[in-house]
Amino acid sequence: MPYHLVNALAHGLATALVVLLIASLSTVPVALLGGLVFAVHPVHVEAVSNIVGLAEVQAAVFFLAACLVHLRTGRVLAEGSSYGAGRIATVTVLYLGAFLTKESAVTLPGALFLLDAARDQIGRGELRTYVRRRWRLYGVMAAAAGAVLAMRFMVLGSLARPFGPLGADLLQQGVPRIWTIAGIWTHYVRLMVFPLDLSADYSPNVVPVELGWTALNLAGLVLALAFLAVAWLTFRERELGEGSSSGRLVGFGVMWFIVTILPISNVFFLAGVLLAERTLYLPSVGAAAVAGWLLARLFDKRPRLGWAVTTMVVVAMGVRTWKRTPTWEHTGTVFETMLRDYPQS
Repeated sequence: MPYHLVNALAHGLATALVVLLIASLSTVPVALLGGLVFAVHPVHVEAVSNIVGLAEVQAAVFFLAACLVHLRTGRVLAEGSSYGAGRIATVTVLYLGAFLTKESAVTLPGALFLLDAARDQIGRGELRTYVRRRWRLYGVMAAAAGAVLAMRFMVLGSLARPFGPLGADLLQQGVPRIWTIAGIWTHYVRLMVFPLDLSADYSPNVVPVELGWTALNLAGLVLALAFLAVAWLTFRERELGEGSSSGRLVGFGVMWFIVTILPISNVFFLAGVLLAERTLYLPSVGAAAVAGWLLARLFDKRPRLGWAVTTMVVVAMGVRTWKRTPTWEHTGTVFETMLRDYPQS
């Protein structure tokens, strides 16, 4: 019980940081609604209720804290914007805390750039100014990441996991990974939007390794391109900031998901798993931001409908989370659930 309690408290802290992060980019109602969705989202059950999932939650706490420290500097292109040595040291220490907890936190520099791009119009002409004001930060973070990767290589003999996902050895034998990765995108969207069917294991018996184009992976490719188009279109709206109701938050949420999911997406190297719900903990911050903005817009347009939809979403997700949580009480309950739900796994 003490271990489960620590996980639950850490999830509460992460949720509070999500609210503060979204509030720094949008309105308080959007932040509260987004935080509410993040708090009860069923895809988080594995990370929060499974004791070893603390690593995902802890890394997210360090990651989000670094983002909030970064945001305190203000807009990067504003006059007088500076990044002092103390703030660089703080962000780097938090980066090391996140990176040494979970390797997927290596994406923090990309998230910091995304935050700057969301709050300013950083075009080709502004890149020189941006680099001049941020090169020290990224340089120190790169040195820290290089040190961690060097230690990792010394211990493991490689930078990335040398083995492919269990049962997916075909992906190492020249079979185009794009077929399987595109199919997994349909599961990303399903788990973010309609997380009814959850699994402790997404081996090829549950998520098949595709050997060509099928209806499923074509749908995944279309969804991925559609979300990229949405991100591009919404980023053309006005900049984000405290009190902003700009639709750019939707594009920010989409890009946050893409940036933070990259290390375990099997795009650049095999990550050891085809899909795992615990790895969606940090990327789901982007989904929570989008959900908060959409619900807030609905409240503005149709208040009664907004209350009804929000209540329905929170209750449905809360019930699913409550029912799923006992699965992770101990190893035996996980095994029994897998036998019942996915006996072919």
